[in-house]
Amino acid sequence: MTAAPAMASSPSQELCPGVVIEAPASLNFNANERRLLCGDPESHAWQRIPPTQARYFARIFLQDRGYLNPEFEIRDGRLIVKVGELQRVRHLIVRGAPEGLHPDRRRNLRGRPLTPDILNETEAWAKARLQELGYACAKLELQAFPQNGEILVQVQPGPRMRFGEIHRFGMTTKPGLVERNQAFHQGQIFDPRLLQLSTNRLIGQELYIGSYFDPRCDRPLGPNDEIQLDRHLVSSTPRLLTFGIGVDSEVGPILKSSFRHVLLTENGSQGQLTLTASYREQKFEARLQHYPLRDASSRFHIEPRFELRREREDQFESVTSQLSVQPAYSIETSTAEHRFAVGPAIEDVRVSDNATGPSHNSSTFLIASAAGKSHLFEYFVTEPQDGWNYALSLNTRLRGVDSATTYHRVQLDLLGLWNLLDFDPPLLVVGTRLRVGSFIFEDRAAGIAEVPVSQRFFIGGDSDLRGFARKQLPLDASGFLSSYTQGFELRFVEMLPFKLQPLVIFDFGWGGTEALQLDKTLYYSPGVGLRWSSPLGPVRTSLAQGRISQPTADSGDLDARWQWFISFGREF
Repeated sequence: MTAAPAMASSPSQELCPGVVIEAPASLNFNANERRLLCGDPESHAWQRIPPTQARYFARIFLQDRGYLNPEFEIRDGRLIVKVGELQRVRHLIVRGAPEGLHPDRRRNLRGRPLTPDILNETEAWAKARLQELGYACAKLELQAFPQNGEILVQVQPGPRMRFGEIHRFGMTTKPGLVERNQAFHQGQIFDPRLLQLSTNRLIGQELYIGSYFDPRCDRPLGPNDEIQLDRHLVSSTPRLLTFGIGVDSEVGPILKSSFRHVLLTENGSQGQLTLTASYREQKFEARLQHYPLRDASSRFHIEPRFELRREREDQFESVTSQLSVQPAYSIETSTAEHRFAVGPAIEDVRVSDNATGPSHNSSTFLIASAAGKSHLFEYFVTEPQDGWNYALSLNTRLRGVDSATTYHRVQLDLLGLWNLLDFDPPLLVVGTRLRVGSFIFEDRAAGIAEVPVSQRFFIGGDSDLRGFARKQLPLDASGFLSSYTQGFELRFVEMLPFKLQPLVIFDFGWGGTEALQLDKTLYYSPGVGLRWSSPLGPVRTSLAQGRISQPTADSGDLDARWQWFISFGREF
């Protein structure tokens, strides 16, 4: 008979008089685990745990910690536990998976203890990634091999499926109101992120307080491998009063309160009153989204809006009131949502503490806008890592309509985020944002005379050039007639504890004292920063140095200086 090899001696830890743990490192057991191993003096039935029963529980608790080959000895009524070597994950092997799963890009797995929890986590990851590729009903089988630290995932992907018929339960509104917020169309390749996005939209609209989809793998597939979906809904009150608070080193504390009624009509017309206040800006807004068509799923709506805004900048102070009515329409593609609006507006602007432009201007003009965001950008809104969005606005004054000349103000904002190499979770996220704007004058002299300084382009601050103070450029506080800024950010994700994410940033831009023409003076800001994904929202801080290249007599010069920003609730 061959004797078992002797284990290396390890320090002993007497957990209680009946249990001794021999482990290379101290092990901590919680109160419930101690009761099951050592007994509970306050319970007559559990005062003493037999060694065989303690051995059963000890094996489970050690497996939960990655000790998969413990040895046990019962000696003199005591249980001696030799925990053995901690088993760790060394390899993840996936067989039978379709193209696109990329197990080699799964991070934060290798080197971790090989536990039942890590197997469940790996199974959930593989299932989620397969579903994102369209394999809604893939079957998985996991095996762990402690001797070499290998996790093997066997995949039976099944057919690549498409969204099919939806059966709704608990719906208290017109079906069209629910369809209007869907981020997918029947026949589109299945992706569970679009289901979650549809739920987020519906709850964000306060039409329902709860919603979830159940893909029915137990039912026959429809044409083109379409899978049926059950959607469960929990109704909400149509009126909602909310309060919010934020903070920003540029504007100080930010308070926001809003009242929304989401079912003014059976088609889901909405009314909202919003009050926002900070040291720099105070704004009141009243807005109505009226859906006039009988088809509740139609995204065409008319949006009357009134805004009263007071701005208190270092360069000027202004009070602006604006009333507009815009027919609007949004469309949903397979990858993004786009919104378009156009309509007339009446505006009154009063400016003080700046001699540039008129101190009072009243005008009637036309507003046109387009905005869009990709589904990935919307899905990852709380942890930005992929996707894009854009906003384009055009304000047009026409000669003879409260204006002596025709001129336009156009501005385009773009933002893009990329998860480099598609690691999961991300390792590096690259972001870039661009803002370009200009006036277009029929008659330069007549047009400039009508433009309030508050509507000119200013550069500087957390929203564009982080090495300069808020709206610091141009230095003479006269505003630009054209501008271009772009920023880059490299964010290191999940490399530090406590969800701290270091940033490397670089912003640059030009301003122009003429329409459609940029000056040669370059403004740029290298720097670093930090993002913390707190339980209450993102906290971001940056430290960047503002520099001026090729200054001119008109632009002025400025010694290189460091600018610090911190904000709560804002993103790149």
